[in-house]
Amino acid sequence: MTIISGIEGKSVIVTGGATGIGRAAVEILLRNGASVTVGSRRQAVGHELLRDLEQHADRLQFVTTDVSAEADDQRLVSAALERFGSLDGAVNSAGMPPRGVPIHQMSAEQWAYSVSVNLTGLFFCVKYQMQAMMEAGRSGSIVVISSTAAVCTVPGSAEYVATKAGANGLVRAAALDAAAHQIRVNGIMPGAIQTPMFDAARGDNADFEPVIAAIPVGRVGTPVEVGAAAAWLVSDQSTYVTGVTFAVDGGGSLD
Repeated sequence: MTIISGIEGKSVIVTGGATGIGRAAVEILLRNGASVTVGSRRQAVGHELLRDLEQHADRLQFVTTDVSAEADDQRLVSAALERFGSLDGAVNSAGMPPRGVPIHQMSAEQWAYSVSVNLTGLFFCVKYQMQAMMEAGRSGSIVVISSTAAVCTVPGSAEYVATKAGANGLVRAAALDAAAHQIRVNGIMPGAIQTPMFDAARGDNADFEPVIAAIPVGRVGTPVEVGAAAAWLVSDQSTYVTGVTFAVDGGGSLD
């Protein structure tokens, strides 16, 4: 059980919270006393999450959310405010994996959809989360789940690399915009983490194997290891940390 002080009583949104890193963050936040509003476009998996975590039903809700749709992101924030009375934190974990298509073969539609989810959708989420905190005059913490692909990559991931590099830039810019309001914005770059998204991207792609073999700690990471870092950034233990994006990757991004 991951114990992190300074989370109890907080209202936190987690996008992409039905599976993988997002779900790990949800479970850690709940165990440490937060109330959590989960957003995911996968309604069936969201309802499964509610069943699995029904012991926390008084502090958990699910809202079907496509982060690429601005109205959905507004509705997700409104749901957190209506159910729990405030918004103190957010973990933005929703995203599209790499398509495995070389840039010279990628269609405009494929590129645009990845950008709409991984970057434009992230902008919508951060925008409305910040607005809610500012309008309430509350301090808060917003966490962006990026990827080490922003700084080191594999072939066939141009759209993913571009959006994750953009996410890292958004963290820095948003942190400056929010700092005077005592709202912190930070990012996490997971490396190779054993999630459904990672498994789907890895598939039979042999390009992944040298990357995994080169991880200094000698293994793929777990969603809990990233979720715990996100929960720490939400907590009151990290109140002097803002504008930072750090890797949780077993040293995989070291030169």
